[in-house]
Amino acid sequence: MASTDLSFGSIPAYYRDVYEKISSPSSGNVEKEVFKFLLVKSQLSSNVLSQIWDLVDSKTGYLTRSGLYKGLALVALAQQGKQPSDKLLENTESQELPVPALGDLSEVASLAQRVHRGYDATKLNLAYTDICNIDTIEVNLVPEKKGIFLKHVEYQVTSKRFNSMVYRRYNDFVSLHELLLARFPYRLIPRLPPKKIVGEFNRLSTRALEQAVREETMVCERLNLLMDLLIAHKTLCERHERGVSADHQRALSTMLSLKKRQMQGVIRGTDADTVEHMENKMVAQESVIANVELRNQFSLHCLHMETQLVHAHLEILATVLQSLVRVQRCGHSELVEVWKSIEPTIMKCLPEKSCDNSNGFS
Repeated sequence: MASTDLSFGSIPAYYRDVYEKISSPSSGNVEKEVFKFLLVKSQLSSNVLSQIWDLVDSKTGYLTRSGLYKGLALVALAQQGKQPSDKLLENTESQELPVPALGDLSEVASLAQRVHRGYDATKLNLAYTDICNIDTIEVNLVPEKKGIFLKHVEYQVTSKRFNSMVYRRYNDFVSLHELLLARFPYRLIPRLPPKKIVGEFNRLSTRALEQAVREETMVCERLNLLMDLLIAHKTLCERHERGVSADHQRALSTMLSLKKRQMQGVIRGTDADTVEHMENKMVAQESVIANVELRNQFSLHCLHMETQLVHAHLEILATVLQSLVRVQRCGHSELVEVWKSIEPTIMKCLPEKSCDNSNGFS
């Protein structure tokens, strides 16, 4: 099995992901130390791990891509309760290799990066992206205040790496800050933002919410009214076309048919009773047409009046725009006042040189 190339073929995507994470960018090999740490993530017994290492060890101090894939396949088969061996892999050549359960590989990837860069106690050997990949912590203010009588705010703390979330109060951050200062006196411990700033930003969110409510009251309701009128006008036009206008067309069509029959009877010399009967039907139809025309005229009059009503309401667009401008102007002026109240606190957190440079942008 040592001569079998597992670099290509029925290889799961997971194998390629692992290789990209822990292989050397320059040589493409996987260091022995990194692979052994990877084996520990499988949680197999030390006896089984020794057997797997003996099967993949190339005696060179590193593994190739094919050697890594072979090791991953043996780990997956061992996790299924099978005895690792080259013969076992030969039996699975025609199938896609199984995927091992190795959990989170971020620590293995970090070890691989350190090994590839080399150890130097005087160098950090971490870029900004590497630091961000260690973990991303988000702290968000919970909008709802807790407590029955004494209200207080809470913060939602989320860890991307551990996929966990907790809620803490500001005093908890103060305690953590004091603990870090005591335990790591020679490390950079950032200062906590003043509690007052958090309250000011809470005021910002409150102001923004109030502005949204005003916009909904003064803008959205008027737009909904105009939309209702336009839809009603469209429905009215459709009713006119389907109802009165269609009845008028049918009455005219019937009258035209009677006149044709009358002319044909005169040409053929029809008797007087038949002619009189035809004339009576034409008179009755004329009455129907006159009635339909009156209905049509009244319908068109109502449609004309309703159209004018819609045109009158089109002024809503101008008032809506005016209200939107007024609401935005009011809301932004309130936000400006809040930002002005925050500015002195922020300036206290900056060094004097930064404060002097910022004056040029005021």
